[in-house]
Amino acid sequence: MKRERPIIYISHVAYRKTLAEADKYYRLGLEKEKAPYECALFPLSSLLLKEGLEKSPLELVDLDEIEGITIPFVLIPPTNAKRYAPSKAAFIEHNDGGREASLDFNRRIARVIDKYPRLTLIGRMHTHPWEKADRLSLGDKFHIFHNTAWLVEKGFNTALNIVLSRKGDGWVFNAYGLDRNFNHLELPIVFVSNDHEIIRGSLQGPAFYDTKEGDDWIVRNLEELEKSGVLFDENFLKRQWKRFIIWLDREGSEREEKENNTGKRIFICLPPLFPKERARVLEIVDIKKNIFKPLALPKGSSWEQKKESIALSEYSFLEIVRYYSDEYKKTRR
Repeated sequence: MKRERPIIYISHVAYRKTLAEADKYYRLGLEKEKAPYECALFPLSSLLLKEGLEKSPLELVDLDEIEGITIPFVLIPPTNAKRYAPSKAAFIEHNDGGREASLDFNRRIARVIDKYPRLTLIGRMHTHPWEKADRLSLGDKFHIFHNTAWLVEKGFNTALNIVLSRKGDGWVFNAYGLDRNFNHLELPIVFVSNDHEIIRGSLQGPAFYDTKEGDDWIVRNLEELEKSGVLFDENFLKRQWKRFIIWLDREGSEREEKENNTGKRIFICLPPLFPKERARVLEIVDIKKNIFKPLALPKGSSWEQKKESIALSEYSFLEIVRYYSDEYKKTRR
């Protein structure tokens, strides 16, 4: 039977750190206000899509397309940005040093993701420090919907929320994922060791373009495109992906095409662990509405094969551009 809900895998180090933070603010609230404080943490996660499914950040991922979500690390927000209370785990940004603390926290997140580029943020953890409070509150659901646009920009049509509720002297973890109908589905949680293979798999890096080999490969391929008269551009997508915009056909000058977003173009989207993970090639259907059509990779080429043994040097932008140029010319006849 096909499982529709992803499993949440939480490492031992993330588990222990979460419990320590929850206990800290539980006790602090009791000492200061005779009521335990809520607190929040941010899990850095890696998504495992279902077998045979591949998507770039330009293609929205739904909850039922995810096989598992791995959480090797959780990050604790800076103290001077916290505004915790018995029924609230809030943050400030514009006073009492909160803005600088938030910027510093974002830099910390970026440093970890630079080292392990498969990691991303897809939600948060927070505590409900009282008994039988394992469900999402209306405030929790509002917070999720408030952040929907931010998640869509990263390629997610879902969100993760993990709630720790009090049980006796300890805590119970409950996870919820947002499905495509905006229902909050409870997700199974498995706690695993720090060296479990699923945790190790999420901690690969650096990104290929941050290595000398990868940088040289990009430079060499772009030089080949330039010599062949192919118009191109490059930038980054969310989740550490690299995008190359290729013009298969154009009518105006280079400046006009780039400024006006015109001409027949494709995107070559490369994941940070390319070529261990395959590229995605997208045809632009409507750039203003962010509508893209995935294209089949050239049959029999290095691009189509999913083999870690294939060296980076065997991949050629010019090869892929010529293939799609030929396909485009067929449609114009």
